[in-house]
Amino acid sequence: MRHQKWQIRRWGFLSFPGASLLALMLISGAEAGETVLSGGATMQQNYDSNIHRTDRNRVNEWTTAFSPNIAIDSTGQYHSLFLKYSPSVVYSHLTDNERWDHFLTTGLNKELGERLSFSVRDTFVRAEDPYSDEESGIELSDSRGRNRYWTNNVTASLGYEYARESSITFSYLNMILDNDERLDDDYVKHRPGISIKQRFSSHWQAEADYFFTKGNFEEDDDLENHAGDLYIYYLPTTFSKFFVHGGYTTNQYQGISNDYDISRASIGFEHQLSSSSDVRLEGGGSFLNRDVRDDKEAFYFTVAANKKFQHGFLSLNGEGGIDEQQFDGTSELDVSRYWLISSAFNYSLTSSLVAGTTFSYREDTYWERTPEEKEELVKAEASLSYTFWRWYTATARYVYSMRDADVSTRCYDDNRVFLELTYNKDFFHW
Repeated sequence: MRHQKWQIRRWGFLSFPGASLLALMLISGAEAGETVLSGGATMQQNYDSNIHRTDRNRVNEWTTAFSPNIAIDSTGQYHSLFLKYSPSVVYSHLTDNERWDHFLTTGLNKELGERLSFSVRDTFVRAEDPYSDEESGIELSDSRGRNRYWTNNVTASLGYEYARESSITFSYLNMILDNDERLDDDYVKHRPGISIKQRFSSHWQAEADYFFTKGNFEEDDDLENHAGDLYIYYLPTTFSKFFVHGGYTTNQYQGISNDYDISRASIGFEHQLSSSSDVRLEGGGSFLNRDVRDDKEAFYFTVAANKKFQHGFLSLNGEGGIDEQQFDGTSELDVSRYWLISSAFNYSLTSSLVAGTTFSYREDTYWERTPEEKEELVKAEASLSYTFWRWYTATARYVYSMRDADVSTRCYDDNRVFLELTYNKDFFHW
């Protein structure tokens, strides 16, 4: 599959956010609105105790980074547009070398008619460290360690509301990962999809979606994935919602990897306890059907509780079932039975001082490996930010990660410390 390298680079050029920005400007340029130009810079001192994410021959590193940034936000009656670009020069005290990283994201939301809307978002990252961002949909595993790469993620959707609280949405996602080194696999991911929401009455509604994923890998087997979900909701009150859920996923590899299907069935409940708190409970089963090996099953569940305070928030989450990990930036096309718990807490101690913590524990049993393997992953983070002189923020952040696996070469723990000073200001309004 070495011919796909050219294909990956070609698609990367076409998807570069500069082209997306030009399109966004043309679409929204004719409409008057308010535009804000802002910018600033961040000086950061970092310490990483285990840059290669290994339990042997551990290497620690101090780095100093300077990151200017510029942002444009434009809001009109029928559109909102944003762009943010932040290059970063990073100096390594270990190698006595410097590198340039780049972070660029653009986005547009546009009302094309009374019931027709369009949105697009493009995120480009050029860096060495693993990167995760839930909003852009990029999640590269921390176990990659240091490996220079670029990745670009484009998402677009076109939605039409054909009746009250009833709509149809067409979507498309394109994601590219290109590593400088040959340690991990490059890929191009295409995912078109359709989602339908239907309100039948004041008490009944349904949601259905279907996605097709085409994954072109340079080294590993290419993948075709079909996935669909159906939710039927019953709303006895405006604050409560009961639902039943059925889902199906089929994976077909264009190579020696074994094909498999996953089906899910569950029931659940959502309730708005107050204007500042809510809960969600869901439970059922996940069933793995394999062409070659024995079938497997796992308990499927999600638990979520959220509470907002006057000066902060607290969220608690848990989930479990069967998971697939084809696009985490590693060369492991794995399916596992998993469960995890996580929490996030943020609180404003004063009007200028904010503290935050996050924690997660995840356990995976990988069925496709021979023999089966178990892994545990712990992540924790704590931060303290102080804003002063209106435009300045000083932040101290500590991040801990630990992986304990049956295979010793996959075990590691890592401690990271970040000290940073940030300046940000709105420069122009028009």
